Amino acid sequence: NERIGKDSLNGLLSSASAGLPIYNTTDDYGDTKGSGTRSDSNSGNLLLALPLDATATTSLEATIHGSGSNRSITNGAAQAFSTEGRFYGSSIDLGASGDYGLTVPASSDWDRGTGDLTIECWINKNTTSSNDYLLDQADNAFGFYFNSGGLTHGNFSADGSGNQSEQEILDVADFPYNQWFHLSIVKASGSFKVYVNGVLKKTTASNYDIGANSTLYVGRYNGGTTLNLDGYLQDLKIYSSAIRSANFTVPSRNDF
Repeated sequence: NERIGKDSLNGLLSSASAGLPIYNTTDDYGDTKGSGTRSDSNSGNLLLALPLDATATTSLEATIHGSGSNRSITNGAAQAFSTEGRFYGSSIDLGASGDYGLTVPASSDWDRGTGDLTIECWINKNTTSSNDYLLDQADNAFGFYFNSGGLTHGNFSADGSGNQSEQEILDVADFPYNQWFHLSIVKASGSFKVYVNGVLKKTTASNYDIGANSTLYVGRYNGGTTLNLDGYLQDLKIYSSAIRSANFTVPSRNDF
């Protein structure tokens, strides 16, 4: 397949409608962080915004929507990797030796019930590791994790009885490894829709409750220091609404 050059028109931020950097940047491709944050048309529903550059514990959702307080994020030894960034020239390396991911305090914001939800990020997965977590919660209210089959949503109390439920919401053939891609997980109207690089890949019916007022873990399992995400993560955002309903355009630079 023909590769798209990092400085091609496809890579220009101006060519994209979504997946743009959280920070303002001073160049056309998002490599250099500027001053302040980019405006977000869905900022009123933004619950979490983590750029995950060299300042891995910075939370910016309140800054973006102009009210409230940014969350206090705990870094469990996740490493900032200065040359492997989708934007800004750096990202967080969650597969590093001794990494324990990030911890976000408990909040009623995470208790989405059967309501709408959007989770978006840029991710670069190293391997097909079994059960490495993108997100998890302290009381097993939900988890999103990669395994040999793809991306799975797990809920250990989904039916109200404490029984585990798992749903594969993205097939392993639908996302690349060792390459940055944009991931959008949208829960709305009783189903998950998952987009990769702006293209809808899979729709899965689901009426399970999602979340609880408990600690949120980024790039790690709630039960310890194993099953951490094996890869790099950038610009993680969580919204209390379904912000995608059709395919969209992200800045594509696949020569990383």
